[in-house]
Amino acid sequence: MKKKKKFPFETEATLQLMSAISDPVKLKIAKILSCHREVKAGDVAKEFDISRTTISHHLNKMKLLNLVSSRKEGKEIYYSVDKTLIVNTLKEVVKFLES
Repeated sequence: MKKKKKFPFETEATLQLMSAISDPVKLKIAKILSCHREVKAGDVAKEFDISRTTISHHLNKMKLLNLVSSRKEGKEIYYSVDKTLIVNTLKEVVKFLES
């Protein structure tokens, strides 16, 4: 049996990110945001058949995980996604599984 290997990444953060992108709504939000530099929260909500409040809740959770960032302009909040964080995390998981 091989020697146990340590996780090459921050386990809790990786698990939270994996959990977030496994949620269909959050994954669709990430996809919408990845197609644009930034998107107004209301425009994201228009892509779903659920309430704007629920979308805001998902966006806030994603923001806490640093998956998205936001900026406020007047009454509007604009969101953008950190594709690099998602891609790098997934690469680290694959690398770990292949080692």
